[in-house]
Amino acid sequence: MILQDQAPDNNLTTAACSFLCGSRFALLMWIALIGSAQAKSARDALIDQPIDRASFQYTTSQYAKNPDLRVLFNSMVKCALSKSDTINVEGAGNRTYSISGILGLAPDWLEIPLNLQQQKWVSACAIAQLSWLGTDIPVSLRAPAAPSLIPLKADVRETALFRLYEGAYWGNLFAEEQTAFACYGRKRLGVANLKVLKARLCSLPSTTILTPNGTSQISACGLVIIGPCEGLIKRDALDPQTIHVYLNPDQIDE
Repeated sequence: MILQDQAPDNNLTTAACSFLCGSRFALLMWIALIGSAQAKSARDALIDQPIDRASFQYTTSQYAKNPDLRVLFNSMVKCALSKSDTINVEGAGNRTYSISGILGLAPDWLEIPLNLQQQKWVSACAIAQLSWLGTDIPVSLRAPAAPSLIPLKADVRETALFRLYEGAYWGNLFAEEQTAFACYGRKRLGVANLKVLKARLCSLPSTTILTPNGTSQISACGLVIIGPCEGLIKRDALDPQTIHVYLNPDQIDE
């Protein structure tokens, strides 16, 4: 499915970046990956309960007040729920916000907590929307390993238009030890000067850090970079709940 720029949702989103604000979400990723108290309390607030259609409330003051966590929650709802579903959430200052779904990857989150697979699909969707510069870039999200997920299928026209493979994203932002991974398409390296690829940096390594098991490559957005996607695909080594991102090269430089 193609995700276009979305109109602002009562100050919970901006029109600058599909439905995530890239720079703020990148900051959140760093917070989440180092296991901060705010990230843990936000995770605990979501993991064991459904989102009630009319009366969901943030269960920690940190979650309600932290703009990065609000943006992430907003994107999770848009990934999980369908277009016909809207929830009302109470934020800071007793303000109530309405958030509508888009993709419908886990619509029963309205009634029951997400299972592990749903957590990973919603996480992958949120991570895949990450745009470091917050640039308005339509993307095509696909999951060829899950043909039953209609929202992540591309028709013939979409496949023809969105033919530049950016990379793939997976992880679990709901887990006690949150994870966010990416790999990059080799062909993007040959067209790195395209404007869209200069903005979509989150699947490329930016720095190397020391870990208990050696070293890891990290992107500017805080994602752990595994390397080129092609080798992982060939070895069938990607997580089953992985979302692949394709771009439209003809729209990039308009």
